[in-house]
Amino acid sequence: MRPTPRKLGVLGGMGPLATADFLQKLVVWTPASFDQEHIPTIVYSIPQVPDRTRAILDHNGASPVPAMVEGLSCLERCGVEAITIPCNTAHYWFDELQGKTSVPLLHIVDATLVELGKHGLDADSKVGLLGTVGTLAGGHVQAALEAAGHVLVLPGQSLLEERVMGAITAVKAGRLAEARVHAQASVTALQSAGADVVVLACTELPIALADAVPEVKSGWVDTVEALARYCVSWATDDRS
Repeated sequence: MRPTPRKLGVLGGMGPLATADFLQKLVVWTPASFDQEHIPTIVYSIPQVPDRTRAILDHNGASPVPAMVEGLSCLERCGVEAITIPCNTAHYWFDELQGKTSVPLLHIVDATLVELGKHGLDADSKVGLLGTVGTLAGGHVQAALEAAGHVLVLPGQSLLEERVMGAITAVKAGRLAEARVHAQASVTALQSAGADVVVLACTELPIALADAVPEVKSGWVDTVEALARYCVSWATDDRS
């Protein structure tokens, strides 16, 4: 029998379906033969956290930080040993959130960089980036990827607002067929612009692309799956 994994906290609800997708991938990637070998997980999923993109774009709007800190405090009281947040846009406040809890936070971009490292990219390779308007305006994901030496291909404003946000909004509303059309067009556009791999830096996008055509599916990094695998490595110390 494998050692019991460490207890993981999940600050979710941003959005609810993305949290469910993360939890499913966490279970799938855990090297377990029966229930007792899976990761003890405490989930705090309160969808009423104020909109992250709106808060980044309008600094006078409602901040999501107090609601997220409330969730972190709840998870800390539950005795979790690390906390993860399956929402790329929320990581705009990562340092501030880490300062509000003694529990280490596992960063989704760190997980993404691990997955990118498996793609065999060379110095001339280009990485496409899709995310919310807030994520791209915040610049936190771009900064981390560029600091790691990646050359980025970003969506134009029209593609971002109409297609990428169209896909994300449709997932949140449960219109998955509509979301797939927008998301496939977004990935294809960045591939046509020279991206060798596309980072799906919004946790709704992998849901939109779950039934994508094979040629679109072959060249992206799913940040939800990356985060799930990263959390499994942390929880099990790679004891598979």
